[in-house]
Amino acid sequence: SKMAAHDFSTAYRALLATMHKFKYDARTLDEFSFWLSSFDDSRADSQIEVPGQYTGARRPHIGEHAKIVGFDSTVVVLVSMRKPKRIVIRGSDEREAFWLAKSGDDLRGDERVEQVFRAMNQLMARDPESRKRNLGIVTYRVIPMGLQVGLLEWVNGTATLNGILDSQP
Repeated sequence: SKMAAHDFSTAYRALLATMHKFKYDARTLDEFSFWLSSFDDSRADSQIEVPGQYTGARRPHIGEHAKIVGFDSTVVVLVSMRKPKRIVIRGSDEREAFWLAKSGDDLRGDERVEQVFRAMNQLMARDPESRKRNLGIVTYRVIPMGLQVGLLEWVNGTATLNGILDSQP
């Protein structure tokens, strides 16, 4: 908060430049999952909702939820310890949803933190001073699918903390 605007801008640009240096490894989906690569949404037993449509703020209207119609054939593997994979899910609403499939971590704590952040955003939205200053926390969806696997909503323009630290001289 005590940093001058010019100094902040310089530091921010340097951080962005560092983030853009990270390399990703693109692979084909069938290298990781034959089931996903051969997914057929026309089968009745294949009607799966696009993740992230439940907010908890209201009763879900399941009939209105987009269903998965397919997956992009390219998977982006991030260069990090657990090698998480970015997948693209195509929905019946003609949108593409980008998700990071992660294994080896229990994401339930991450999900709870994001829920707290969304609650804080609701509180700040009710406060006139916070609204005037346009205060808010950027959140993303976390979907634990088991104790060691889950999905994270992909946020463009981000990099791993380890990647940023490793790139520093």
